[in-house]
Amino acid sequence: MSLAKSVIPECYVDSCLFNVLLKFEKEGVNHTKGNATVVKKVEEKFNDLFCVAIIDKDKRDIDFLTRECDRVELEGLGNYFTFFKRRDKSHYFIQIVPAVEEWIMKVANDLEIDLSQTDLKVSSLEELKKLSKKIESKNDERFKSLFRTFVKKSEEKNYVPVVKLRNTILYLLDKTYQADIKELINA
Repeated sequence: MSLAKSVIPECYVDSCLFNVLLKFEKEGVNHTKGNATVVKKVEEKFNDLFCVAIIDKDKRDIDFLTRECDRVELEGLGNYFTFFKRRDKSHYFIQIVPAVEEWIMKVANDLEIDLSQTDLKVSSLEELKKLSKKIESKNDERFKSLFRTFVKKSEEKNYVPVVKLRNTILYLLDKTYQADIKELINA
């Protein structure tokens, strides 16, 4: 199985974001709709395989995360992502905080990007949600352009939420079964 297919985001715009962050151009991430479906896929199809699941912080907590995983504190990410490691397997969960549309707006604001001046031309959370909930957002060039800008500006400014997120996933994809949580915490 390709490394791209080991990354399992739960919504269309998340798939677009992580394809851009991780530079998966030919074969994209393993999109799966909904947090519960992602957890089910991890348990059933990736039972003995390495994977990184990406889910949104929804109103309801996911019992699986508290029951089966340890929360790992990664400095600089707490207000943007929560990171979990499954206790007995090479399964990692990254929970976007808050939900991805609010996260996009927060990152754009932090990086001084006016979303109304981008190809998306949105000025409110509601407008962004309308675009992001469509299946087309998975491959939408407007989102890809925005996410490439996030990466570029984050690298220029050493903006920790995007840089550390990307580096964390790249580390996991490189090390897979040999990943060391202590290395991630201290990176």
